[in-house]
Amino acid sequence: MSAEAGAGDVPEAAAGDAAEARLRGQVGELGHRFLARTASQVAQLHDLLPQLQADAVAALAAMQRLAHAIHGGGAVFGFHALSDRAAEFEHLCVQAAPAPAPGTAPDALAQELARCLRTLEAAFAQARAASGGQG
Repeated sequence: MSAEAGAGDVPEAAAGDAAEARLRGQVGELGHRFLARTASQVAQLHDLLPQLQADAVAALAAMQRLAHAIHGGGAVFGFHALSDRAAEFEHLCVQAAPAPAPGTAPDALAQELARCLRTLEAAFAQARAASGGQG
């Protein structure tokens, strides 16, 4: 390899490093936006729990959609524990969805969803802390 060929690699490597740094910054910003959105989604999950008594089918469907979004986003941005807890919550909603009739939400289901939501919140708090508290 000639000295000229080796010298030409340095600017290309620096440009590649700069591009990678920009990309990492952009992905990091998207991760912070995901966490901010997730905070709102977790609050919505809390708001939906009491609605199980009035219309379990609609409440479970809404909770399943929110948990699915958290599950997918958590996996994409590397918040694996958060993604796993959201998947558990989503699975619980899917399993229960066909069974309850409007106006009848078994206490056991509501209690299990509340327990699962607490574990999801704990994973969210860990994800937020790991990202520097942003989001």
